[in-house]
Amino acid sequence: MTISISKLFLYPIKSCRGIPVSSAEIAPLGFKHDRNYMLVEVKPPKADENDGLKQETWVPMTLRQHPRVSVLHNQIVSNQIADGFNQHFYGER
Repeated sequence: MTISISKLFLYPIKSCRGIPVSSAEIAPLGFKHDRNYMLVEVKPPKADENDGLKQETWVPMTLRQHPRVSVLHNQIVSNQIADGFNQHFYGER
């Protein structure tokens, strides 16, 4: 049995439109630049039941709830820019 890949897409921002690529670098957690970012909706602060402090909530924007997200275009501009952002916020991927 022969397996072949006819198309390959990366999705730098989860749920947004994919980027067709001819090859992809494999990193420890999957393809480099694939689903490194996610759109979130910030909900207004609510008082916490335990300490009464008000905290905002970040809720992921999924395709089920926000289907128009799938038409947003994104691109990989430079490995240096993307890698520097990831290392600063998330550590090495």
